[in-house]
Amino acid sequence: DGLSPEQEARLFDEALVEGLQQKMMKNADREEGGFGGAPKFPTTMSLEFLLTYHSLSGDVESKEHVRLTLDKMIRGGIYDQLGGGFARYATDKAWLVPHFEKMLYDNALLVGILAEYQLFDVQPHFRKAMEETLAFIEREMSHEQGGFYSALDADSEGVKGSFTFGITAKYKRFWRMRRICFVASLM
Repeated sequence: DGLSPEQEARLFDEALVEGLQQKMMKNADREEGGFGGAPKFPTTMSLEFLLTYHSLSGDVESKEHVRLTLDKMIRGGIYDQLGGGFARYATDKAWLVPHFEKMLYDNALLVGILAEYQLFDVQPHFRKAMEETLAFIEREMSHEQGGFYSALDADSEGVKGSFTFGITAKYKRFWRMRRICFVASLM
């Protein structure tokens, strides 16, 4: 039926929760965010746990690790800077080289963790990434008759990411103009 009062008490034992947080932080990558080395997955459930732990305990280290991880992901290659949305994982430790597949569940969970983080510390670029990810989901992963697609495949024409690397002349001109404007602003 359910848990006995003794089982319930052990399930939510403060020492157990503290121990989980400490084990998690031992595996934390304190330079690049996330946990462990390559490949790097968003591990949204771990980030959710750390935010909840921060909320209940006031532990700043937990909140700061979530901020570092989200910041590195958004500024890295796992986040699609042109089209919005997150790739399933990064193939390197620094979140720079994405595995080009995009999963609905990853993007939905990341929107949730970005929104929740804003309750503790407003980060405008987190909100921007959240809005762009929701626009990506609506544009690329929604079916016209309702419902959603579960994933965008990484393989196209037998090559991982070939469409992603097929940058058109339009984008090349755009980035060339951005560089010119940036340099001009420094003068």
